Amino acid sequence: VESVGGEWRGSWNGPSETALYQFGPSADAMLDALLPVFDSFAICQNARVVIRQGADGTTRTLRVPRRGT
Repeated sequence: VESVGGEWRGSWNGPSETALYQFGPSADAMLDALLPVFDSFAICQNARVVIRQGADGTTRTLRVPRRGT
């Protein structure tokens, strides 16, 4: 994420999910940088990714694909 101007801001552990907070100038560039990492770890398969961008806080949600699909 640092390679595209982003930075790590922290994490949160809940009863069924863990949130990782990344901030930077381009949500799409950070997602592109993170997808190969997600693909490298089995625990990230089917992870829910919530992208919040812009001053209005518009969000979109996607799922990290399962391996082999």
